[in-house]
Amino acid sequence: MCRQVRQIRIGLGNYINAGFETMSASKYRFVSSSEPIKKAVTKKSAEAQAPPWPSATGTVFLSSEVALSATAINNAVRDGRIRKLAPNIYTADLGESSESLIRANQWQILAGLVQDAIVADRSALYDGMAVEGVLSVVSNLRSKSINLPGLKIACRQDEIKSEEVRPWFNGLKITNEARTLADNLALAYGASTTSTSKISKKQMLVIEEFEDWLYKKTSEKKSQWMMATFSDARAILVRKKQNHLIAQLDNLAQDMALAKKEKTANKSEGREVYTSFEIL
Repeated sequence: MCRQVRQIRIGLGNYINAGFETMSASKYRFVSSSEPIKKAVTKKSAEAQAPPWPSATGTVFLSSEVALSATAINNAVRDGRIRKLAPNIYTADLGESSESLIRANQWQILAGLVQDAIVADRSALYDGMAVEGVLSVVSNLRSKSINLPGLKIACRQDEIKSEEVRPWFNGLKITNEARTLADNLALAYGASTTSTSKISKKQMLVIEEFEDWLYKKTSEKKSQWMMATFSDARAILVRKKQNHLIAQLDNLAQDMALAKKEKTANKSEGREVYTSFEIL
């Protein structure tokens, strides 16, 4: 009898211990299986809390680029999560200066503020960059300039044909080389007089940078490029009734031809290999 009781107790104890082990193992498995769920919930919460604007260093955004009301944007500015750089322009970068951010993102800003903008004039000479803080564009939707911290967007209206532009960043367009040549010829020499003493220092700077650009282009390109580009620029001047600039264009063509001739001769160690051509 005692032996049976003792066996029953031992069996019951083993059952109870086995039960605790099973419960413990079950609990362990439960906790283990919940970890991926917790991670998924945490990740989902983080995604839900992600800001609805670009947050990388050096980025900016326009109010039209985010799906937020004006009230929500103003609240974010008030809370210090973003800051306002200019009307409709914001950033989550709280350390960089307003001027640096706007200059670094000038094409994005231009595309947002002047949808039909074509980068032109002096900015076209410098591969679309602002010159002396001014980004020059042609727009038929806007004629008034836009003043921003560190940048002025100078707008003017003009007729530019589709074949006189090429694609640029942020969906923008920039004048091609023939149109850039014609426009900057007008800027450089359109207001000049026969007396060089009456040309202002700023005008001289415009002339020098234009001629530097032209010399660089002609030295890099083949003679066929010069013929085509000068011919197209001449047609643009005629269409715009800027016939007074054609003589200056012809003079530049001859200067470029002579410069290219000398460069080619030097490369061939004195042997003449350059064949001149007629622009007109």
